[in-house]
Amino acid sequence: MPITRVVILGGGPIGLLCAIEAKRCFEKVVIIEKRGGYSRTNVLSLNNALINHLKTIEVADTLWPTGQAGASVAFSKLEEALWRKAQSMGVVMERGFTITNIVGDTKMGNGRFKRIRLTLAPWDDRNKRLVPQAPTRELLAGLLVVASGGSAARDALICQTLGFSFTSLKAKNYAAYGIFEAGQNDDPKDFVHISKFVGMTNEIVSGKIAFETPDHNYLLVTLSQCTKTDFKLLQQNSKAFHTLLKAVAEGFHSELLQKIKDVEKNTGLFKVSIQRARHFYSRTFPAVIVGDAAVTPHPEAGSGMTTGFAGVQQIAILFEALRGVSRSVDSSAAWLSFNQSYELFVSKKALEGTRIILRNLNKLLLRFIADARQVAAECRGSAILEPLEKMIKTADILHDVLKLRDWQAENLLKILNGDAPNFDWKKCGADQLWSDIGIAYKAIKALTNDIALFGERLEKVELALATKSVTGKEMKV
Repeated sequence: MPITRVVILGGGPIGLLCAIEAKRCFEKVVIIEKRGGYSRTNVLSLNNALINHLKTIEVADTLWPTGQAGASVAFSKLEEALWRKAQSMGVVMERGFTITNIVGDTKMGNGRFKRIRLTLAPWDDRNKRLVPQAPTRELLAGLLVVASGGSAARDALICQTLGFSFTSLKAKNYAAYGIFEAGQNDDPKDFVHISKFVGMTNEIVSGKIAFETPDHNYLLVTLSQCTKTDFKLLQQNSKAFHTLLKAVAEGFHSELLQKIKDVEKNTGLFKVSIQRARHFYSRTFPAVIVGDAAVTPHPEAGSGMTTGFAGVQQIAILFEALRGVSRSVDSSAAWLSFNQSYELFVSKKALEGTRIILRNLNKLLLRFIADARQVAAECRGSAILEPLEKMIKTADILHDVLKLRDWQAENLLKILNGDAPNFDWKKCGADQLWSDIGIAYKAIKALTNDIALFGERLEKVELALATKSVTGKEMKV
């Protein structure tokens, strides 16, 4: 018998897009989603391919009633629109449930199971736990699609049972976001005012991404010269954090980004890390992995939604290949083709993010060196001069090491951009590259562990925000 039921683990945009594609090929499609509803306030950036796809599946008109498709959309609105489309096609959602057990059903001669038996249990989303003593039930599927986001790498069922393995880059960046009131688009730009804040905030932030939506505007920044101490400062001092966000808003798109909007989770800080699955289909079970579960890109390297959509495109090809085919037939070629095609894209995204992290770490080192040299110049004859000079020398060496790692990452990307059909992440040295970067990052953390680079710079930003230029004069506001 052919596959009749496909189960999608995760009801986010990628899971919903997979469900819509699956329903074109298979009779029954079920989504398992922990959350009770769609309420995320962040904003997604969409590329032309994804926008055109949303038009093809007749979702664009719901998102953009005026007919003018935008390059960004609120996360929850996209989820709601995709769910309505999926529901209209007959997709079923088990909302408020999670999978607690996975068992193979009927093993074939090639060692793979024909079907997959899932145990569903009610989930308490508010308290982030299983509902105590609640009854469970079973669901039999011919194919499981894991689209549960970056948390997949921490799920024992996905790793130990399904056999997916992951690798992560130990080096990290820090990032911040803020949700702002929509401003007036027709206000004249004060370029002197804007450039003033651009200059001040460029000492602290790197990538600045702003998305405009009808309801609110969303600003995402990478804190490129941020130490662990600086990150803790911003976490503990919301006033300093909001000062930073407001200054970036003033210098980036002052006509679009006004005061921070009073909505739930209107601001936030998080670590930027990159992880990727080592393979994208289970060697034993009829299961695949896509979206952020397959690779979590750096925000500056492109939206995770765009990255995940590449997986949807590849899985749609796999669905077509498996449509109507008996589960007893050896379909290894289709699974391998999906894996190879997706490997190319995932590897590119992982390496693009790697280069951005290296770039931002080098900015951190250069800022540390500049500050340390200034202190050294003021401490001639002091006892602290010798250890300070040793720290500067160590930072210089680490800077050179990271430049070498960036050169290696750049060359690997050149191989991938030549569409290397059989790129093997481990054999091509990318695994070793990530390991080497991790060693350098450990040394950077040890060097800058108790150093704060933001303190005086944030004070200058706060003072600048407290004054505004009016006809060439400074005036307190």
